[in-house]
Amino acid sequence: MKSFPAIIQRMVDSKKLTFDMFVLRPTNHPYTGATIANTLAFKLIFLEELLHTYTQVQKMYVYEDRMPHCVSFKEFGAQYNEVVCLPTNKDKDETFDETQDKRSRLPVNVEIIQVAEMHARLDPLNEIAEVQKMIIEYNQASDRRGPAFKIRKNVSFTGSLFHLMSDY
Repeated sequence: MKSFPAIIQRMVDSKKLTFDMFVLRPTNHPYTGATIANTLAFKLIFLEELLHTYTQVQKMYVYEDRMPHCVSFKEFGAQYNEVVCLPTNKDKDETFDETQDKRSRLPVNVEIIQVAEMHARLDPLNEIAEVQKMIIEYNQASDRRGPAFKIRKNVSFTGSLFHLMSDY
């Protein structure tokens, strides 16, 4: 069985898409070895690493389908700018001492674009239609590596009939 990253790479290649990188959540943090609690925690770690790596970035777009993640990314951007980035002129007050401040990077405009959330399950008829489209596309592909596919109706049913017996 192929690994999940290999399957993703094959999907990307089959559609002739190119990306600078695609990143999947590891079980453990690559530097600390700590277990990463969930997908949101990984995304925030990853965004912070990106900003530390690409220090000249001044604008970042994040496309996200989960509303709680959108809120967290917006909070992350504000906190990152406050802690890591130089204050803008409007943020400076009379107590700001530029000679003592260790921050060096310019603020990052983090723009969150919420995209439509996909449902985890399709209506059964829509699911069959989508699978049929994929089969047709595969069967018509000139570089197909195997036999043609088709949907075969296979009905399996196992059941038991219970009858209430009053004399039992």
